[in-house]
Amino acid sequence: QCRLCEGQGLKWWVEFEEPASEENRRRRRRKAQEDDEDDEETGAEEGDEKESESAEDTEEEGEKEEEAVTCSSIDASLYNDFVEDDTEQCIEIKSEYTTDCCYTFPTNPCGLCKQGGTSLTLLWASEVIYEGRSVSCGVVDNILNTEEETSPTCSAAKAEHFDDCCFDKCSLCDDNQLAWDFVIDYYNDTSKTCGDIEAIFAAEEVKSSSDRCDSVKYDYQELCCF
Repeated sequence: QCRLCEGQGLKWWVEFEEPASEENRRRRRRKAQEDDEDDEETGAEEGDEKESESAEDTEEEGEKEEEAVTCSSIDASLYNDFVEDDTEQCIEIKSEYTTDCCYTFPTNPCGLCKQGGTSLTLLWASEVIYEGRSVSCGVVDNILNTEEETSPTCSAAKAEHFDDCCFDKCSLCDDNQLAWDFVIDYYNDTSKTCGDIEAIFAAEEVKSSSDRCDSVKYDYQELCCF
């Protein structure tokens, strides 16, 4: 089986402005083959209807592919098309995209929210401007995972985006264990699990230094932690 980044990491987030024409052709060929098989099973009359519908679907699919071809979609197409390793098709695609799509795993990967020996909570969905385009903090973190922690790229990204992407989340149990599934009577006559409280801390960005953190820990730490 041909893999785009055999033995290396895949930069799944990388998009190509110009679509990979060979990729589009291969996908459309596969789509046409599937439609031909459907026609044989359902008969000529239904086959004619499916042919018309599939032509529209293929056109729409082509338009979507024109919008975004990624390293991830290229790698997936190699698997879906059963492209064998060391074939001409495999070698051609790898020679075209390996440089842009693959990376060697770093010894000590950079983490956007790593501070010394600890890691703060990543605001995955928050948007920032990185290298001239708007992306989520989660994508920035994935990009930085390809760099060494001590690299200039890592240091520069942390200096620019750490405050927007990371926060010191309140931890209900600190260094103790959390009884995730234990159900407690929460505020406003509602029932929640202790795990739900941790999820609320993350979703509502409750910081460890906040009065709210202290209050919830005072009310529920004894019930939820061991």
